[in-house]
Amino acid sequence: MENTKSTIAVVCGGRSLEHSFSIVSAKNIASHLEKKYNVVILCINFDGNWHYGSTKDIINPHILLDASFNWKDTPIVHVCKNGKLFNQNGLVASIDVVFPITNGVDGHQGAIPGMMKLLDIPCVGSDIFETVVCIDKEITKSLLENYTLPVVPYLVGRQTTDYTYNQVVQKLGTPFFVKPCRLSSSAGISKVNSKSEYKAALHEALRFDDKFLLEVAIFGRELESAIIGNDKPWVSPILGEVVCDDFYCYDSKYQSSSTTQIIFPAILEDDIKNKILEYSKKAYKVLGCKGFARIDFFLDKENNIYINEATTLPLFTGISMFPKLWEENIEQTIFTLVELSYKK
Repeated sequence: MENTKSTIAVVCGGRSLEHSFSIVSAKNIASHLEKKYNVVILCINFDGNWHYGSTKDIINPHILLDASFNWKDTPIVHVCKNGKLFNQNGLVASIDVVFPITNGVDGHQGAIPGMMKLLDIPCVGSDIFETVVCIDKEITKSLLENYTLPVVPYLVGRQTTDYTYNQVVQKLGTPFFVKPCRLSSSAGISKVNSKSEYKAALHEALRFDDKFLLEVAIFGRELESAIIGNDKPWVSPILGEVVCDDFYCYDSKYQSSSTTQIIFPAILEDDIKNKILEYSKKAYKVLGCKGFARIDFFLDKENNIYINEATTLPLFTGISMFPKLWEENIEQTIFTLVELSYKK
């Protein structure tokens, strides 16, 4: 009998700090997809080559910082129009849908959804425009402000911008954060408590991006919501909370020595929880997100709510919040994401 299952290509790896985390996420997503679809893995190495394989080619999938791929024994392929995969010997396979879980330059900056649009291949998640909007924190904040959604007070600078420490303090107070404007996974972020820390914080942010964000430090709780859908999004009825010693930076997310706790469901008063769920749905629509996203919030000590950022490609590792917030029905959620890719 002819196999009528659709073939889903989970795209992972990429040229970013999140390379190994993306591979772990691909393994977790594929383990569910394989129950309904044919699944292949397209893993991008640090040279930008796409390797074709399966979940069996994923190495150390349970070790977050060491996960890798069997580069040696898997062919390099070129993805072509309508899902045809070719290598130097000809046609390797055909795919029906791409499920990207790459972060950084190959994911959050819209390269893969843009490429799939050109090739007429359905792609899970937001399209290129929405992806680029959400990775740029300045654009995100500006859009949300225009729709009267609360954001953390901020300034934006570039490599040529010369904000003195005193100018920043006058606008934002102390402490404040310095962040790369277009980067994921909280890399390059510094908390500035004094003038002596300011120059080093700018240097750290500018290592990753020529545009940076200066942002008020909110003292309170960090909360996260998970949303799926296209024009009519659904928000997970539970919220998650991140509890860490100082702030949620790259090391506190991923280093094995981290003492960060991921709590779900977050314990909140009903009116605050409902307001965050309302803001989540509105922000998702304002930003034009498709497929799925995670939206992060701050709740200060006076119960003021601030939207921090929106992530259009949330990871699916064992410590990732998005799958935890849909945990009771994660398999059907992943199937739904594939179905939504046809309806954008």
